[in-house]
Amino acid sequence: MQLSLLIGKKVLTPQGEGQGYVKGAYLTREMDALSSLCIVDGEEEEFFLPARAILSVKDAVIAAKRRLHAPTGIPAPIGLAAFSHTGEAMGSVCDWRDDPIPTIFLVKDGAEISFPAKRVRAMESAVVYPEGVPMPAPAAKKAQKEKGTPKPKEKNGAMSEAPMQNDGGMPEEEGVKAQNEPPMPAAPPKTDVRDMVHRDLLGRRVRRTVFDDLGVPVAKAGEPVTPAVLARARRSGRLVTLAANTLLPE
Repeated sequence: MQLSLLIGKKVLTPQGEGQGYVKGAYLTREMDALSSLCIVDGEEEEFFLPARAILSVKDAVIAAKRRLHAPTGIPAPIGLAAFSHTGEAMGSVCDWRDDPIPTIFLVKDGAEISFPAKRVRAMESAVVYPEGVPMPAPAAKKAQKEKGTPKPKEKNGAMSEAPMQNDGGMPEEEGVKAQNEPPMPAAPPKTDVRDMVHRDLLGRRVRRTVFDDLGVPVAKAGEPVTPAVLARARRSGRLVTLAANTLLPE
């Protein structure tokens, strides 16, 4: 399966009933398989489709009617900036494929390079780890490991080697520290990566003409990306190709 050819495709039931089109994709946390799809129906309402419901992918996605209340997996890193494990810029993620093995594709200065998906971690950006460099645990596994850390054993109903408590029920050193330190700032709201990428494309200049399967231009070289261009690219399954063929606004 190739995500760049999946995004924008129509979704039909086995009986030919329209369900919408593919807006985005979610991968497993190890990015070794497709987990779910974000579908937009005829009323522009989003719903999520489990990967196991997909029956075939050709001119359209044929899938059973199995909707999820929320997506499973992590957003596919398409459009994310990519860096090496030492911080060197490596371009941006332009595609993901699982044949013959799960692979992440990057594009930089018009050239495409690929890496095994198991050697990439993606959050706010994609980080590539070469063979031989230890991989950090996925966020989910790290949280699970920390959650399962055993607590200190108790002795006679009390915590062993526990610091003395002050009147506020807080360890004495921590109580003093909390009074002297300013409150922690609130965490910034989470951003939908897919929507951020779509917004970022608006206003960019198309570097090379993007064609659909019939050879009809979806976006011509030199023209700016407008909502109409985005809509054409989405319908023809060329949204990722469009992102890889644009330049930042001057």
